[in-house]
Amino acid sequence: MTIAMRVFFIFICVYLGIVTVPAQDIKIGGSETMRDMLEGLVKEYKKVKPNIAITVSGGHTEKGLKQLLENEINLCAISKPPSGDFIAQIKEKHNTIGVKTAVAMECIGVFLHNQNPINQLTAEQIASIFSGDVKNWKEVGGKDAPILVARLPDESGTTQLFKNRIMAGNQYYEKAAIKYTSPDITEWIAKNPNGIAFGRLVDKKETIKAISIKDYNQNNYVEPTLTNLKNNSYPLARQLFLYSIQEPQGDIKDFIIWLTNKETQKLVVKYGFYPVVEGVF
Repeated sequence: MTIAMRVFFIFICVYLGIVTVPAQDIKIGGSETMRDMLEGLVKEYKKVKPNIAITVSGGHTEKGLKQLLENEINLCAISKPPSGDFIAQIKEKHNTIGVKTAVAMECIGVFLHNQNPINQLTAEQIASIFSGDVKNWKEVGGKDAPILVARLPDESGTTQLFKNRIMAGNQYYEKAAIKYTSPDITEWIAKNPNGIAFGRLVDKKETIKAISIKDYNQNNYVEPTLTNLKNNSYPLARQLFLYSIQEPQGDIKDFIIWLTNKETQKLVVKYGFYPVVEGVF
């Protein structure tokens, strides 16, 4: 059989469904914030496409971007925008600034114990507490008691969002307790009636509360509700993205289309996030 005949034979087999073209391996790295959600959604996707090969690794956004730059992964989960330095690197190496697709929203709560009488704080007051300038609850209208502070580590995208939106150039209090996951944060608050911390709103426990916040440019306190998240009035909310070097094609494109349809977007709520597609609720 000649080469031309072999090629023609393979084409006919593919066309008739006798053989299939192997699926593209998809490797996803990046944000720890998004890891559980992506692992869960990949399992759901494999029910639709059982032969697809998708692996999800964590680390954090910066690690994932470096892997993406070196073509070690296809998609990077990012919970914060790429730095200008990274954009310059990817443009120099790949002649592109990359492509990002929003797949979910995260809402961060500022948590207090239910025994704390305070239900709202301004962004300025919160910044003063997390920088260590305010050390007693009576300074912000509460009882006479020392303030205990906890936060997530510096490399956390949640920490970066909180710093950018709230801290206004202030550095974090050096004596703040460092907790490595958002559930660790809520467990800590549940045990410390005089504590304050920030974490994912969906990790809130019954014994703690997420307070209302008045941002620097707002006149009113805003409660962290779904309505306020969707209308962008709550200051501690962000979109979460999958970032690729080029416009997604083939199996990667199909996966992203699936992630952003209405039925899949209903599933992101199960993993602690909110949909980015209109009409889900």
